[in-house]
Amino acid sequence: MEEQNEFFEVAGLLGHDTNRLMLGEEIITYMRIPTITQAANILSRADLEQRAKRANTFFDAIKGRERMGQGIHDRGEAVVFAYGQPLVSDTHGLNRHFPLRVKAISVKVKRIKAGECLEVSTRGMDWDIDHMEELYCIVNIDTLILEPGASLIVRGNVFSLVCQHIVKLGTDKEGKYDIGILPTPYAFHSDGSSNMVGADGKIGKNGKDADFVKDVETKATFFGPLYYGEQTKALSGERGEDGEYGQKGEDGKAGGATKLAEITIRDIDAKKGNLCIFAKTGDGGSGGNGGHGGDGGNGSNGQSGYQTLSKWIMQGQGGDGGNGGNGGNGGHGGNGGIASNIYISVNQDQIDCVKVIAEQGFGGLSGKGGMGGRGGTPGEGIPTGKKGHDGLEGNSGRRGHNRMAPPVFLNEVKLSSTD
Repeated sequence: MEEQNEFFEVAGLLGHDTNRLMLGEEIITYMRIPTITQAANILSRADLEQRAKRANTFFDAIKGRERMGQGIHDRGEAVVFAYGQPLVSDTHGLNRHFPLRVKAISVKVKRIKAGECLEVSTRGMDWDIDHMEELYCIVNIDTLILEPGASLIVRGNVFSLVCQHIVKLGTDKEGKYDIGILPTPYAFHSDGSSNMVGADGKIGKNGKDADFVKDVETKATFFGPLYYGEQTKALSGERGEDGEYGQKGEDGKAGGATKLAEITIRDIDAKKGNLCIFAKTGDGGSGGNGGHGGDGGNGSNGQSGYQTLSKWIMQGQGGDGGNGGNGGNGGHGGNGGIASNIYISVNQDQIDCVKVIAEQGFGGLSGKGGMGGRGGTPGEGIPTGKKGHDGLEGNSGRRGHNRMAPPVFLNEVKLSSTD
């Protein structure tokens, strides 16, 4: 009865009708929470003792970003899910996000079919706002039944799951989890595209070949072709055009952000295997490869030699080949995404029923430098022109930095990255 009461108590906080829930209806609403005090009451099930313990360790793993804009969010979340008071200087920044936007789900019995992955996230498009706005999701379930291979996930929302009973029907499988706390499917600072990979740089255009040098016009005579014009030497060939440089590869984007989550489970029935909760920070995108440099244009041949009435004019000098363009540098890999605290609360005597896997966000691979273009061929002549210099190969980019796995607390005790 106490468990039933909590289910309906949370439903009441969410404005969900008890009669409809008793009839088996799943209610999904989109609500606004006007104040930080109300947010603490609605989104968190932590009692005073839990909040006190959380307050002591809340910033241990995320202290390094306290002076960043994200630090304002962190201090606000500390008020909602632990203890704390926002700094006076945070007031303006926090007020921009109120009233909070919350997707709320209540259902008495939720059965996720075998192999199905149920995502409960909300996105900016649901609210007709920018995708970068902080969004919240609360899921209130009396009994959650997970068939073999079933899972429930959230991506990049501040998340609260309140579940009175979880029944896991399947067994553990390698690489499979039951509840997933995942990063946003887009880079933390981006236009919302799911493509994290940097674009390759454009290939440089090849240089044009030098214009052909036309031979002088001669007249046929008894002594052979003779030139009667005023030109006193053969013209040199022209130099080929240099190849364009390849463009730099685009940097990979930073991995998606994994937001704070509170998972409250009152009873676990997982006799055939542990309940696996998985959390991961977003991986950074790979940098784009640098564009190859364009080839240098070929030099043209010197004007052919010719005979005048008085002397033989030697062939003109061959034109130099154009230089190949340098290859573009590879783009840098994007850094792994940021992560916030994750709190899991279960009955103390069921801790052994919970398996937690927390993975870091890996930095994206570096882009390769583009190949230099080939130098142009010299034109023939006396002397022959010079071959163009080959372009230099571009430098590879820098690999992105790995970022820490989400800090996970099981009954307020900090776990290692993988437990």
